[in-house]
Amino acid sequence: MREPPRIPLAQLPTPLQRLDRLSRDLGRNIWVKRDDLTHHSCSGNKIRKLEYLLAEAVNAGATHVITAGAVQSNHCRATAIAASSLGLQSELILRGAQPATSEGNLLLSELVGAHCHFVDTETWRQLPDVFQLLETSLRGQSQTPYSIPIGGSNPLGVWGYARMMGELKQDLKDAGIEAAHVVSAVGSGGTYAGILAGIGIHELTHRCSTTGILVSDDKAYFDEKVSSDLARWTADYENSADLPSANFDDRFIAPGYGRANPEIFQLIHSLAKQEGLFLDPVYSGKAFFGMLQRMKEGLIEEDDVVFVHTGGLFGLMAQSDGLARELSASA
Repeated sequence: MREPPRIPLAQLPTPLQRLDRLSRDLGRNIWVKRDDLTHHSCSGNKIRKLEYLLAEAVNAGATHVITAGAVQSNHCRATAIAASSLGLQSELILRGAQPATSEGNLLLSELVGAHCHFVDTETWRQLPDVFQLLETSLRGQSQTPYSIPIGGSNPLGVWGYARMMGELKQDLKDAGIEAAHVVSAVGSGGTYAGILAGIGIHELTHRCSTTGILVSDDKAYFDEKVSSDLARWTADYENSADLPSANFDDRFIAPGYGRANPEIFQLIHSLAKQEGLFLDPVYSGKAFFGMLQRMKEGLIEEDDVVFVHTGGLFGLMAQSDGLARELSASA
């Protein structure tokens, strides 16, 4: 198997932490793979993918990286910060109007000098053309652009979480865990594709089952996206391991990507009080809620459940209205 070059950017390995009080209440062992601790400012899952993507950018002689996401995109923030640390300029294509005040992920992106291009819904539908326009413009200025897809989710980005599963294999051994169910949020598909790839190459098929909790699109979309990325990854990197099938749950997206129901804010509040662990309402809050619901329904049977915490703390800062309503309601 051929692994591509990687630039170490994250603080690895991240710890596997047992949530003692929640585990006691549920009668099961709830573990968290703390990928919210991968880096102080590039925290979250995206930096694992960026270790490979930015290595390719540097090796290609890039001067600028281009990527896209929502105004409060964790991926765009992590890309801008990591690019800056390597001496690269970033161009961010952001879906939505420019806010009157920068906060959360957007604020951090702007602090490291990212050029932000705010686009409306109609323009967003033509995103490949926007990438191409920026690439052409930069080349016209004698610069060398390198484009990264939304979420860093492509066959190269798959390596980030394929490698993480090697860490988790050692975590499970150290904790004496024979079999575990691994749960992750799925926003663009790359993290979950990497988990499936890692289960295969690290020979965890009989020890780890998975669920991907969808937060942005339905099962049909992600069945195609993840299977396509894994097929290309298998071909590009000469993988010979058998990979497990995807297992998606799309019941927890409402009221839509980037927005959350009061019950998600309630969970964020209760888990923060109970365990000192912070979730966000876009990704990890919905995924954790979905995990708990699936456990209640008997859809997760293992005694040991591992939640992959993909970060999102900075985005939480931009959701103060929802948090304020929750704090007021619980007072």
